[in-house]
Amino acid sequence: MLKLFSTLVITLQKMAYILKLLQMKTRTFKILPVFFKVMLLSSKTIEKIAVF
Repeated sequence: MLKLFSTLVITLQKMAYILKLLQMKTRTFKILPVFFKVMLLSSKTIEKIAVF
């Protein structure tokens, strides 16, 4: 369970880093919808993992 949490934190840190890079190259409002989709997908996966 702890291992799962640490991998989750690392994944979120990577996502934040990628977002920072994208923000440098493009405008924020283009990224936001994509970011929300990714967050929704990841939260669904987390729920599935939590069930097991």
